[in-house]
Formats: sequence, structure tokens, C-alpha cells
Amino acid sequence: MSNVLILSEATDAIKTALSSLIFWGSIIAACFVIFLGFIIQRKKIANDGWEKPLVKVLLMIGLPALILKSFMVDLSKDNALEMFMIMLVGLLFFFALAVFSKYFYIKNSRSIQDTLSMCVAFGSTVYFGVPIALSITPESLTKTVEASANMFNVGFWIFMCSWALFVIKRPLPGTSLDGKNLKGKENDLVNIEHRSNKIKWLDIKGVILTPIIISLIVGIVLWILQLIPGIDVIHVTDGGWNTIKPGYYSITRIDALIPGVDKILIVLSALPTPLAWLAVGALIGKSDINAAIKNKTVWYTFALKNVFAGLFGIAVVSAIAAIGNATGSFEISKYAFVMIVLSAASPIATTIVSYSIMYNKEPVLASEATTLSTVGSVVSMPLWTIIALFVGFSSPIFA
Repeated sequence: MSNVLILSEATDAIKTALSSLIFWGSIIAACFVIFLGFIIQRKKIANDGWEKPLVKVLLMIGLPALILKSFMVDLSKDNALEMFMIMLVGLLFFFALAVFSKYFYIKNSRSIQDTLSMCVAFGSTVYFGVPIALSITPESLTKTVEASANMFNVGFWIFMCSWALFVIKRPLPGTSLDGKNLKGKENDLVNIEHRSNKIKWLDIKGVILTPIIISLIVGIVLWILQLIPGIDVIHVTDGGWNTIKPGYYSITRIDALIPGVDKILIVLSALPTPLAWLAVGALIGKSDINAAIKNKTVWYTFALKNVFAGLFGIAVVSAIAAIGNATGSFEISKYAFVMIVLSAASPIATTIVSYSIMYNKEPVLASEATTLSTVGSVVSMPLWTIIALFVGFSSPIFA
């Protein structure tokens, strides 16, 4: 009887999601805005490179605000361990894919290995997986799932801003740092440059001093400091200047402490998703879709990113959740599981394409793979939503 009830709960969750106007509205909105970016690019409505300023605003302002806002949630001893375990899941997931995905392309050149392995490892979690997960999450759990998404993406930001950049930036033998072929003495000089490039990579100052990583560190520190006993001294009332829910908050909740911060973060954190979708549309508009469809390597990468990565995400989070369930020390919620799976199965991150273009390492192949992955996600993401809900709600290891 227990199994029947669990199966019924999973079925009900899927029916609720598939009948949700918010869920389908999110899918339709993504398709429409991406198509809008595609039309702007194909019809030359804007000048060439119009999407680059959008991406810069996204990276410098929108994403840092989104990250900081996501950490402006209450933390207690009851859910602290779950959040840290979700962060561990993210670190293990992105580390494993970033380091070992190259073996999927072991028969290809190192240039293809470097670029496409990073395509497999890093997806558009913030712009596809997380918004779709939030669209099917009950309103009472939205803040918690947002915090879970931020913790899972800690590994994403760390490895994409460091390891992915290093892998794609490192020159191939006989090439300069911008990907140009060299010969003779010039090549000897570049070999020295290669070694110095490795040394520079060890200097993590350039990685840490980015708005995304700074906001990530600040957000985590402010969030963790809420565990200090007796720190909930800010009283927010209905008649006050603040826009957050009345109650007592930690002094590290700057959205409650400083007037207007909550509204500022709400406005700025809304920028990344539509801007990223427009940029994706522009990328598709620049790409040769027919060439992408005919390329077997592109289809192979699509299968790895849109299918295998999701399965691997299920394996990693299920292993961690099983340990917590067996020991009784912590739990990972069903909706956190759904968010992790959808994030893992998200299409290729456009940042990887930007890296490949910047350092002239398989830019055409990366663009074609990203195009097919993004277009294919219109079908794959709803399917992954059904799978994630079924597994999450039918498995006893998730809370």
C-alpha cells in the first residue's frame, strides 16, 4: 500500500506540474525571447555584436545581484546541513564532469577535447534549470529552493570561472595564446609563453576578483553568519519601509537592514534570464543550424549534455541523499532534487562559447553544439521535469 501511495504522490506531482500555467509559461517565455534574439540577429535589426553589451551587463550586474538575492533567506540549524550537502553535490558534479569529460572525446584532437568537454560539463543552470524548477515549486518553498540552487551552483561558478577558462585558454603545441599556428623559433618562444601561462593560472587573484565570485563569497558568508545565536535582532513590521515579510531577521540580512536593498536586488536579479535568452537567440542566429544537424560530433555532444549529464546528476545527488537517509543525519528535499536534475540537464552554457571564440579554440564547433543543445532543450527539459518529479517523489530517500 505504501508503494501505491508513493506512486500516486509522484503521479500527482507530475500532473500538477504539467497542468501548471506557470510551468508552460516559463517554457513559452524562454522560446519566445530566444526567438526574438534570433530574429534581431538574422534580420540585422541591431548592429553586429549587439548581444555583447547585454552579456557584460549580465555578468557585471545581473548575476551578482541574483546570487546575492538568493542568499537573502533565513538559515537555521535545521536546514544548514542539507544546504551544505547540496553544495557538496554541486562541487562533486561539476568537478567530475570538468575533469573527466575529455575522455568522451579521447579519439578527437586535444582542441576538440578541451572545448567540447567544457560544453558537456557546464550548462545554463541559472537560465533554464533553476527558472523551470521554481515554476513548479510551491510558493512556500520558493525561497528554500532558490537557496538550494545557489548552493548547488557554487561548484558551477568556481570551476567555470577557473578550470573551464584555463582549459580553453591554454594553447595547443605550435600555437599562440590566440590560437594562431606558429613555426620555428617563434614556436620555441611560445613554449615559454605556455609555461608562464600555467604559472599565471595558479594566481587565483584574477578569478576571485570578479563580481560573480565576490558576490558568491559575500552571500555565503552573510548567509552562514545567521547561525550565530541571538543575531536575529532586526524587527520588520507591516508599516515599515521594508518590502520583506514582517518578522525578526539577522543583522546579516542586508535586505532587512538597509532601506531599499530588497527592492534593488529584486529589480537587478530579474535581468540575467531575459538578457541571457536574447544572447542565446543571437548565437543561434549567427550559427549554421543545418551544419549543426549534419555534424555527428555535435549530436554526440548534445546526447552527453542534454541526456547523460542529467543521468549523472541523478546518480550524484541520489548517492549523497542515500547516505543522509541511511545515517539519519540530513535530508535532501524532493524539490531540491528536481532543481539539481534540471540544472544538470540544462543546455550548454553560452559562456563556454564565448571562451572558445575569445581564444580561437573550436569556436564553430562550440557554437553548433550550443545551438543544437539549446534548440533540443525545448523538448528535453519538459521530459527531464517529468523524470525528476517521478524519481524525486517516488523515492523514499528524498524528504
